[in-house]
Amino acid sequence: MNTDDRKDFLTWYRTKTNEVFDFAKEVREYCCSDTTILREGVLRFRDLMLEVTGTENTENTRRQSVDVLDYVTIASVCMGIYKTNFLKEQYDVEVKMQDTEHIEMKPMKSTQKGFDVWDQETWKSSDMFLSENSQRSFGQRKFVRSPLAHVPSKGYTKRFNHSRSSILWLEWMMNEENVFIQHALNRGEFKIPGTKFHVDGYCQETNDVFEFLGGGRTDTTKLYHKVGKDEQIKHVDFTSLYPWTNKYCRYPLHHPEIITNNFEDLDKNFGLCHVKILPPTNLYHAVLPYRCHGKLIFPLCRTCVETTNQGKCTHNDQERCITGTYATPEIMLAQEKGYRVLKVHEVWHFPDSTQYDKKTNSGGLFTDYVQMFLKIKQEASGFPLHCTSEEDKREYI
Repeated sequence: MNTDDRKDFLTWYRTKTNEVFDFAKEVREYCCSDTTILREGVLRFRDLMLEVTGTENTENTRRQSVDVLDYVTIASVCMGIYKTNFLKEQYDVEVKMQDTEHIEMKPMKSTQKGFDVWDQETWKSSDMFLSENSQRSFGQRKFVRSPLAHVPSKGYTKRFNHSRSSILWLEWMMNEENVFIQHALNRGEFKIPGTKFHVDGYCQETNDVFEFLGGGRTDTTKLYHKVGKDEQIKHVDFTSLYPWTNKYCRYPLHHPEIITNNFEDLDKNFGLCHVKILPPTNLYHAVLPYRCHGKLIFPLCRTCVETTNQGKCTHNDQERCITGTYATPEIMLAQEKGYRVLKVHEVWHFPDSTQYDKKTNSGGLFTDYVQMFLKIKQEASGFPLHCTSEEDKREYI
């Protein structure tokens, strides 16, 4: 506490020194106060989210208000808001044959100029599709409801604490791909090594996408610095990195093309790559992670990590290289820093992607979602200290 608060505390304490401290009474009052604060805070948060999520958007259409009490965690609240108000729904469109009653349903996706139709293993604009099929016309659009992992309307029973649809799909995949997939009804859900997380399905014979999810990174590069004469040190705080990334960076859409041979240059792909890669020897901050001994490490030598070598590295290139699943932008950055890709095992390329365009103010997977919450955050935080005039404030906004 600061000096003034300490003085206030000591003044209050002197008035209580001769009183009997009733521990049971104090604990009860503390718990009641704590519960009241929590209840009022949750209700205020609920009112705020109902107001914010139900406001009008740029098209003057009403969003659906989201009640935070319908969810258990803050993470599920965030996903609920995104799915309810920002995630684009998937539709099929009716394709009618002239002079017949035959109707075919084809997948469609909205675009800035209208919509595209999935036909002959590719997306075609609606105009192109009709020009190639002059005897056809479009009918109504139908919402596509996912058949997977639906929670039963009456909840799960003790016997079936899982989605039957998802288990059936995993069983179908086992038969289709002729592989064994571990799930809840054979060996139980698979626990990812080194974590507390379980996955619904795991196939040891194939490369699974969860290998790409490495986790967070924190480190300290210098514990102490003595300021020299006429030297000034500064503290730089980067704020809102996650919202910035979610708003401005490129995200994949739809399903990937899985490539296992005849690989092109990796810079022509966008997605995930399972590669064998050789780090440089003189990089201070390594780019790519490697999981070893239950920890996420950023090494320049695989063998040094596996043997916990504390001395000088004497290993050759094959002993130093690492194998893992990484996002293509990570690999591009790593190559700029001196990494060399030795072998490509598998590529998941996403032909469709989206990224926010500052010029047109369009695109991006999470743009509208981030802007809604960032506006609230900025209003609550107020203007930075350097914004002292109205002109500074306008420029900041």
